[in-house]
Amino acid sequence: MAEEFARQHLGLFDASDFVSFSKTHSAYENLIFGRKSYTDGSSQILLTAHGAIESPERYWYWRDTSYALADVTEQSTDLIIVTAPSDEELQLAADNGVELIMQPVCWDAFIFITYKDNPVDSLTIAQIRDIYAGKITNWSEVGGEDLAIRAYSRNANSGSQTAMENLVMQGTEMMNSIKSAESVVYAMSTLLQVATARGGLGYTYKYYTFQEYSEGGLSHSPTYYMKTFAIKGIASSPDNIISGLYPFSINYYGIIRRGDEEKPGEEFLNWILSDVGQTCIRQAGYIPLNGETPTFYFDENGFILPHSSERLLTNNDLQRIEYYSYYWEITKHTQILLDFARNEIFARHGHIFDDPIYAEHYSQYEWYNALNHHYVTLDELSEIERANLQFIEEWRRY
Repeated sequence: MAEEFARQHLGLFDASDFVSFSKTHSAYENLIFGRKSYTDGSSQILLTAHGAIESPERYWYWRDTSYALADVTEQSTDLIIVTAPSDEELQLAADNGVELIMQPVCWDAFIFITYKDNPVDSLTIAQIRDIYAGKITNWSEVGGEDLAIRAYSRNANSGSQTAMENLVMQGTEMMNSIKSAESVVYAMSTLLQVATARGGLGYTYKYYTFQEYSEGGLSHSPTYYMKTFAIKGIASSPDNIISGLYPFSINYYGIIRRGDEEKPGEEFLNWILSDVGQTCIRQAGYIPLNGETPTFYFDENGFILPHSSERLLTNNDLQRIEYYSYYWEITKHTQILLDFARNEIFARHGHIFDDPIYAEHYSQYEWYNALNHHYVTLDELSEIERANLQFIEEWRRY
């Protein structure tokens, strides 16, 4: 969501100078101890997703779609955007005299994933608990094939591990072998291991099942490589998450320290909860608190990929499109959105669209109506635009 804010409101194609990422536990430590979170040592780092809003030598504030910089004297973490704290993190705050103010900012789901060809579609909470306690060790015991279960866990105080302990295990000890170095995975590399290993089982948050797959080098949606379990027959669909029918619905929280209510962190937190902020959250792929689900992903000028005439597209650009379709379980949208992404390159040159879907769409925008309309040929496109057309078409055919 921080990247989406940087893209829309700061005009940053690459948010790396604005957003850095830290582990959940590190984010809590940064907030509790009031310390700065560094990415590359630059004082320009202002926000860390799963990390912090910083107040270094300068900080920004927003008004509608504009932002400004102002001088401040502090150099501490003002806000973290994270999953719920573990018992250890709550104790750490108490030991240091810090009271945490927690505000839900969006919905997500804690999910269990396995290899694609696993014939088991659903598990109960008791079955999952027994697997991780070592009482169930073979998939045949839960209706699957005769195959040993290879269960993965996460490192202590990661967001996923905290959710596993609080939501699922609830005081039941995990089997020691599952907590061993061979079975503990860090970050979302869980996904790659589970997806490629027969017999595998792991857990994460629904949002990351796409995001981290792309970082692991696997292209396209994770449904090609893995399977998500229903819990007690209930799928982790957006409606089930928001209603609470899915048993592992969770929130992400914006968290500040008691006593810091007048600092930049609370300002940004209030913005996140505004209509504009919740729209940003939705467009970033999370479920906003109001439950609104995305349809098509156009910016204010009607573009899917607003920079496709200015720079070469990357896998991340197109994976973002595919992610919306996967996450919201509207797979037919992937091809439609890719078609729009391709056609908008021609639209920028005033192309006349015979298809009424595109003609009606682009005719809504002044920039298009001001152009000299004609049938645009490939020769009129720049080298970058032609390369991007080919790149999009390759994805579309796949």
